[in-house]
Amino acid sequence: MSQNVEISRANWTNPIQRKHFIDLCLQEANKGFRSVGGLKSSAWPRIAEELEKLLGKRYTSKQLKNGWDYMKRQYLIWSKMMTMTGHGYNSVTKNFDWSAEKWEEYLQKYPEAKQLCFKPLANVEELETLFGGVGVIASGAKESSTHSTSMPSKTSISLEKD
Repeated sequence: MSQNVEISRANWTNPIQRKHFIDLCLQEANKGFRSVGGLKSSAWPRIAEELEKLLGKRYTSKQLKNGWDYMKRQYLIWSKMMTMTGHGYNSVTKNFDWSAEKWEEYLQKYPEAKQLCFKPLANVEELETLFGGVGVIASGAKESSTHSTSMPSKTSISLEKD
């Protein structure tokens, strides 16, 4: 990386910057540089170098890790909404078609979902590839999950003896 380039302010809502960042994260993950919490620390300098080549902007590893965490939080919010029975997700518009009353009720419990009231989650397919194997349940424990835009199965299994 060039030593004379100033550290840029990261903007993970900029569609071009976001797409390049996600693509580079996917490349690193596919090369085996994934760790329990995300990507291995050795991946961030490579991503920073590639972003500098692509965008002419320089980022620190901490900014990139923060970007990863931001997008993971966004994905987990979306993912939680997708698990709701009758979630109302419209796969054409990529929005949740909820009434104002339903949004108000949901946002009372989960105010962090407000961002999804007005616009769809950008790059949802790529984020699902990056983060789709991990979800967070109310207790804070991790659980495995895979999502699709189809309705969840209503099959239940009883673990009790007859």
